[in-house]
Amino acid sequence: MTKVLIKEIKPYQKNLRRNILISRKLEKLNDVTAAEGSVSTDALYHFESDAGDSVMMFHTMPEDINKLVLKEGRMPEKGNECVVDHSLISEKKIGSVILISNMNEEKTSDMFRYKEYIITGTVVSPLYLNFERGTTSLGNGKISGFAYLQSGGFDTDYFTEVYLDLNVSGEIYSQEYESSLDALEKKVQTTVDACADRRYRDLRQDAMEELEEGQAEYDQNYASYLKEKSEAEAELSEGWSKIKDGEQEIISGKAKLKKQKDELKEKENTLQKEQKKARKSQKELREKKQTLIAAQTKIETGLSALAVKEAEFEADKPYMTPAEIETTASLLATQKHQLLTQKTTVDENLSKVNAGLDKISKNLPKLNHGLSQIKAGYEKIESSYTDLKEAETELKKNKEKYHASKAEAESAFTKAETEFSDARRDLEDARKEIDDIKAPDTFVLDRMTNVGYACFESDAAIVDGIAKVFPIFFFLVAALVCMTTMTRMVDEQRTQIGILKALGYSNFTVSCKYLFYSGSAALI
Repeated sequence: MTKVLIKEIKPYQKNLRRNILISRKLEKLNDVTAAEGSVSTDALYHFESDAGDSVMMFHTMPEDINKLVLKEGRMPEKGNECVVDHSLISEKKIGSVILISNMNEEKTSDMFRYKEYIITGTVVSPLYLNFERGTTSLGNGKISGFAYLQSGGFDTDYFTEVYLDLNVSGEIYSQEYESSLDALEKKVQTTVDACADRRYRDLRQDAMEELEEGQAEYDQNYASYLKEKSEAEAELSEGWSKIKDGEQEIISGKAKLKKQKDELKEKENTLQKEQKKARKSQKELREKKQTLIAAQTKIETGLSALAVKEAEFEADKPYMTPAEIETTASLLATQKHQLLTQKTTVDENLSKVNAGLDKISKNLPKLNHGLSQIKAGYEKIESSYTDLKEAETELKKNKEKYHASKAEAESAFTKAETEFSDARRDLEDARKEIDDIKAPDTFVLDRMTNVGYACFESDAAIVDGIAKVFPIFFFLVAALVCMTTMTRMVDEQRTQIGILKALGYSNFTVSCKYLFYSGSAALI
């Protein structure tokens, strides 16, 4: 049994997510006993008590493949719980919190449903056989450890990889194993490419459908906006026309009232002059009447005195001469004629004065009535002025309301134009992003690409090489030691060798002694 990791590079995954459902197809392949989707990502994190960020590889909890071994604590049960690398933390850290750093890219942060995860235990994983945890483009370039979350801990609905359990013949690292794996890899790659191509087409189709819906919604909203804008502008224009008409009416009304006031003023001046003239004439006529009455009284007194003189003349007439009678009678007749003439003139003048006074008496009420009407006209004009002022105040308020409404409408129009401009830019950006979607790259990776297995293989190869070199090295060392020892022994026992040769032993016999000694020592 062996495990194969399939990774997909997703050039356009945000906002266009779809489950990568290839596990069922892969399970139908020959020699594939199981397939399990998984989510993993490297991200910056730190513990509650730490200040700096480190890099950790986060995985979803496996079910059937790459099962974990719990070392301490318990497995996570909630979305905001996790288990971490046993070699990363001690038992005291269980219960503490891992914080996802704000320094992560947005697409990385969006993959996590929570910003904090509670550590419930420590585990070891078959994906990390070696102390090495891999490299990354984040932080210092080194992954410090791993953590496993429940599937609810990630906020994504696609798999980043699919693990396969294969039924491959041959021992691991053997040539037979490699050949079987290579043969199956081609089938897996074909299936994965077909699924990835379908996902690529689905992503583009979904993106285009969403873009078309957005474009249709934009067109509809923009048409509604233009209609509302046109109606609002027409309403504002109509309101401004009414305000201008109102201003013109107020100006016309003020001019009309001013004209009426001027006319009333002119009439008032005329009536006042006539009233003044009438009163002056009345006074003059009254004074003249008094004078005429006094003249009339004087004439009546003169006539009475003349009557007395006539009576006396008649009484004295017998005693008077004819010349005296004629002279006196002529004088009395002349005086009487003069008095009567004066009386007639005074009576006529008095009648004229009385007629004039009567006429003035009749005209004065008319003049007073006219002045009263003018006063009422003034009051009416003042009331009209008050109405105009109220209308002007109301018009001013309406004008302020108009400017406020216009400013509000212009602000709303500007805001709407900005929003529509942003929407157009978003649509263009989305269209460009869709056009920029590249066909996905898929990789079928065997366990040899796993850093733990790779390190294990490397370590095994090193040990194998050492196992091949060390015996020769030891043999050489042993031969060197044996040769050095025997050389020193022969040098030290030169006297004994000479005695042996003197006793008749041959060189071969003596050599055999030392060869036997060294050979037995080497064998032992």
